[in-house]
Amino acid sequence: MPALNYHHRNCGCSFCCQVELQDERAEELAQPLYCSGAVLSEALGELTVDQLAAMAQCMYAGDANGLFDIMLRAQDGYIKETIERRADDVNCSRFEAVEFWLTAYEATPAPVTRSWSAAA
Repeated sequence: MPALNYHHRNCGCSFCCQVELQDERAEELAQPLYCSGAVLSEALGELTVDQLAAMAQCMYAGDANGLFDIMLRAQDGYIKETIERRADDVNCSRFEAVEFWLTAYEATPAPVTRSWSAAA
C-alpha cells in the first residue's frame, strides 16, 4: 500500500499543487453562497448576543460601516466553517463540499470562464 501524501501548502509536488488549485477553484465556486439570502439568514442566526449588541449599537449610532463589518465577518465565518465542517464530516475535498452547499442552498455558480481557451 503506498504511503499517503498529505497536503503541505509550500511543498510544490504535483499532489499539493493540485490541492492548491482545487482550493482556489472552490473559493471561486463559493461566491454564490455569499449572495444567498438563505446563507445570510443562517449566518445572522448564529450571531452571539455580544455581536447582536454591537450591531444594535452600530444601527443606533448610524454606523453603516461598522454594521457591514460585523455582518460580513459573520457571513464569511459561517460559510467557511460550514464548508470545512462538511469536508471533515464526509472526508471530501473543499471543492466537493462547496458543490454540496451550492446544491443545498440552490445557489447558482457563476459560469466558468477560461481565458486561456480563447488563445488556443
